[in-house]
Amino acid sequence: MDWKELRLLLARPTGFLQTRIQLKKDVSDILSEVLGVSFPEESITIKNGVAFLACHPVLRSEVLIKKPRIFELLKGRGISDRVSDIR
Repeated sequence: MDWKELRLLLARPTGFLQTRIQLKKDVSDILSEVLGVSFPEESITIKNGVAFLACHPVLRSEVLIKKPRIFELLKGRGISDRVSDIR
């Protein structure tokens, strides 16, 4: 195995990590837009297509109330297939 092949193998995880970071950023942007408050990316965990939010219960209730609008925007950005639910 030469160095080029090794570099390709090591480069794969960074691409995966970048897509996860971008997905969190997109979800954060949409939540901030819909809720009208800043929603930090650090408070979002995405596991098995479900976005878990670490936030105040009042914000979580607002998310549940406005879930259809949030999923409209997710679908508009083309990421509704990667996030199936928000909890």
